[in-house]
Amino acid sequence: MNKIVIIDSSHENRKEIDEIIDMYSKRILSNNIEAHPINVTNLRIVSCTQCKVCMQTPGETPKKCFHYDSMHDIIDIIEDSDSFIFINDTNSMFDSNKIFKKFTKRLAAYHYWPYGSENSALRKKNHTKNSILINYDTTLGLFSNSFGQLTLNSMAIGAMPVAKISVKPTKDSNNFLSKYEEEFESSYLKLFENMTQ
Repeated sequence: MNKIVIIDSSHENRKEIDEIIDMYSKRILSNNIEAHPINVTNLRIVSCTQCKVCMQTPGETPKKCFHYDSMHDIIDIIEDSDSFIFINDTNSMFDSNKIFKKFTKRLAAYHYWPYGSENSALRKKNHTKNSILINYDTTLGLFSNSFGQLTLNSMAIGAMPVAKISVKPTKDSNNFLSKYEEEFESSYLKLFENMTQ
């Protein structure tokens, strides 16, 4: 059975983000595809020390950190999945939320950067999988969103983004999903079409 992983690295705004996850999960399951939500906030992920040990060995396969934590399982799930939905929230004018930053740094496992090289290279040269990127923006568009880093995260694990959706809080929280219904449905159809090609 195909599997779509929903990686939620948001920090706050649980009600509306949970609605997004539930909506996509139901849509995925309706097509006999496994939906696998991952709430990064609830997992034990050690902060990256930037030792670069995981980045030394060449090859497309990600190298797991010597710290044994939840990232070992997340990497296994990512490698065993067909497509992805990334969700993050922008709630600061200065920086990404700490959950998102910690998760992003631990994706170093998907980069090859031997000592002496000026830059790292993505391990996954071919982007055979696809993703949807969702930014929940509580700054109402006043400050930069997280699409740049979300795109890098997606490309690192070998997934090409097929849709980017920016959502904002609404005063009428009971009708939050309906406000973005067309964008959500269009993004899912693109993801589904690419999986079945």
